[in-house]
Amino acid sequence: LARFPVRDAAMLTAGLLTAGLLSGCATNGKKSAGAQLGKPPELQTLADLQPPAKLPLAPAAPTDEASTEALEHYAQGRDALLKNQKATAIEHLATANKLDPYSAVLARDLGYAELGMDDAKAQTAFLQACRIDPNDADSRLQLARLLLAKNQTADATDELRRIRLTADYADGGGLAAVVDLLLGQCLEQNHFNTAALECYENVIAIADERAYDLRGRPELADLLGRPGILILRAADLATQCGQYARASALYQRLQKQEPQSALMLELRLARTELAAGDRTSATKRAFAYVVASNSATLSVALFDELYQPYGGASAALAELEKLKTVELAPYQLLVSHLQLQSGDAKAAIETVNGVGRSAVGKGDAGAAINLPLVRQTVAAYRAADDSDGLIRELLRRTAADPTKWHTWERGWEMLTHFGQPKPLSAETLIKLSVDPKLAAVRNFVAGQLRVSQGRQASGAELTWAARNEGDPHFDTEAAYQSPTLNLSDLDDVTTSRELAVLIDAYRDDPELLTATVAEALRSGQKRMALDAFETVAAARPTDPVIASAYAQVLAADEQRSAASTALEKAAAAAQTAPQIYFIASQYSGIGDDKSSERLLRKAHDLDANFAPVCNDLGYLLADQGRDLSMAEELLQRAVALEPDNAAYLDSLGWLLYKRGKFAEAAERLEKAVKVSTPVDPVVLDHAGDALYQHKQPNESAQRWQQAVDAIKERGTNDPQLRLRVEQKLQKLKDKAPVPVAPVAKAG
Repeated sequence: LARFPVRDAAMLTAGLLTAGLLSGCATNGKKSAGAQLGKPPELQTLADLQPPAKLPLAPAAPTDEASTEALEHYAQGRDALLKNQKATAIEHLATANKLDPYSAVLARDLGYAELGMDDAKAQTAFLQACRIDPNDADSRLQLARLLLAKNQTADATDELRRIRLTADYADGGGLAAVVDLLLGQCLEQNHFNTAALECYENVIAIADERAYDLRGRPELADLLGRPGILILRAADLATQCGQYARASALYQRLQKQEPQSALMLELRLARTELAAGDRTSATKRAFAYVVASNSATLSVALFDELYQPYGGASAALAELEKLKTVELAPYQLLVSHLQLQSGDAKAAIETVNGVGRSAVGKGDAGAAINLPLVRQTVAAYRAADDSDGLIRELLRRTAADPTKWHTWERGWEMLTHFGQPKPLSAETLIKLSVDPKLAAVRNFVAGQLRVSQGRQASGAELTWAARNEGDPHFDTEAAYQSPTLNLSDLDDVTTSRELAVLIDAYRDDPELLTATVAEALRSGQKRMALDAFETVAAARPTDPVIASAYAQVLAADEQRSAASTALEKAAAAAQTAPQIYFIASQYSGIGDDKSSERLLRKAHDLDANFAPVCNDLGYLLADQGRDLSMAEELLQRAVALEPDNAAYLDSLGWLLYKRGKFAEAAERLEKAVKVSTPVDPVVLDHAGDALYQHKQPNESAQRWQQAVDAIKERGTNDPQLRLRVEQKLQKLKDKAPVPVAPVAKAG
């Protein structure tokens, strides 16, 4: 059996006293470091932080040997621990520890046995090992990990600083890398950036050697899987600490090491050069980033952000003028954005309207038409408060290149979404007086807007009319063949700050924002999305689009109370029926029908003829079987306002069904089926129920089968719908009563 030292009670008492002194020393050091040095925390080095000058002396060596019983229990416990039989190991090691409570080795092994079983007992055991053997780096590291798991960062930092004084740390290798990695994270969290940078550079140097064992060091295994992460973090810290040459060297090293990240790093290098005073090089580098990203929203927004501490948009414009690259569409888009940020909307309009003109003669005008161009066009005209001019410009642009319809469609969506005070309607567009050359494209766009809002029949009529007019000024066939856009835009996002910039930029386009956030959640970046939204929502607490998207992310994280709070702030500031309706729909999305109904009623009070509110409030009441007379009045009004809206016809039909008016219900639901392209399986299911109740079993079977086919082809939001419909078909086939939806009580 292996021998291990035994301590006496006097030595243990001395160890406890020493530990108390160590704790006090660390606390005093933290209080006095900044005052003594006159340096802010971010500029203090590891040496400035005044760690303990040395480890406490170990207690005197034991004079007697361990008892045979203690040794036997230790051996059995150690064997069980090696076999991962933790319960047995704890039993034997705890007994041995009681027989001989003065062995660091025994206490450390007991701590390992307790890890994951009872972390509080594990912490006590590791603390005991450290008191007996102050040089026990392994026990101190485990103790630091446990403290970090409990968010006791200050205590964990003290332990990690003590490990740096041990002989094992001095030997370098894996233990030293883990200690400096964790210590760097703790120091950075408390804004000791220079000290954290020292720690990270130590880890990078050790990682370069790759001469260490990864067993028991999960932090290093993860780091080796993503080696560039730490280099990037160190470079960012170096910039923050004013060590610009060091930052540039690290960024450039990472560019060579990870070529796929080279473009993203150009912007960081530009930020470093700006901070160092080299504006010319920084501007060239940042502009090259904008060009390479094809003027992506994030690249333009980050270029603008670069100059905020250095004179803002006006200063950035002055530097850009030195580049003399006015023929480049990215240059014009960037200039227009900066002109807008400087308050010169008229100049911004003139510049953005010039994008692509220089490319026409080269046959490359279409290459300049992209999502950033569309968004900048809308932003410039909106800033100038020229809505009619914006509509006509979008019509001209859409007609000029129908093959880019789905790109220009984003502009129209920005004008029509309900999160803004005065959304554009298809009816307003149709009534707008335009040049005869734009009549066909106007009808086409209005028709597409109707289709997107559920009015397929009348929308199709408008687009068909535009198609058959044979107007040489608009190629409808080319528009139908236009490729769709990928709405998510996360390629260059690496931090929550960058995602916050993108979220803020997309607040004028809910669909684009939702798609981007959904992609972030799908790719496992929920924490980044939450942090980014927290930043943006703090700056814009009453913005309905930001609040709505933030609420959906919070709800996905099971933070429903916080989601409701975010929506309530926006709802309190909303002034128009469309905005209030928009927020009400988001409440419905997180399952808060009570708040949704409250806001729908408020929106209805403001505008009793706003069809979406009439429909949603009427359907909510019908679905819950309440206030059915009011619900019918609301839904009849919605259908009167938009008689070809399949969703409204379905709502009214379902309300009539709930009231037992099966003939009328079947008529409305059948019309909803006819005007839908494609037909929603829920509408088909509703129609089937109404036809069955109206004593038309063959027709109901046809609708239910169509519902099953539609679910197979396109899916549905209700995972149980297919099962319910198939059960109805089977019951009908068996000539048994079919479990259709019940009618509501009179009301």
